[in-house]
Amino acid sequence: MRTFLVIMLLISQPAQEYRILSSKLPSPAERFKSVEWVVSVDRSMSRSRVESLLCKILANEKPPKVDRLTVMIFVGLGEYLPENNYEQHQLAWYVWNPNLPRVRGRLVLMKDPDGNPLDQWQSREFNHPKACSSM
Repeated sequence: MRTFLVIMLLISQPAQEYRILSSKLPSPAERFKSVEWVVSVDRSMSRSRVESLLCKILANEKPPKVDRLTVMIFVGLGEYLPENNYEQHQLAWYVWNPNLPRVRGRLVLMKDPDGNPLDQWQSREFNHPKACSSM
């Protein structure tokens, strides 16, 4: 009976969509405040799913007010070491800077939803404060 309850509890828990592999948060003394997260997901996804994932990450992690936000999304990565080249695993890269006059956020996709590398990366505007409030 106890095993059955443990299995039911594990099944009822929602799967974590992402794992944070690295995070850099600003110290209070820094003048230019920058946040950077490196996350890993289990499988490649479409642009709309990446946008939704970014909104979930920002809602869950609650970054402080910053001058720049960077989120790098990788597929199937177990650990992240900045000196290594993980290009074959990188799905997307998001950079947001509220101080820029026109395009404040840019989302770049490197893979298609099936996980194949794109011949040309897809770079488009994505303003998370505006987009996530409507999701």
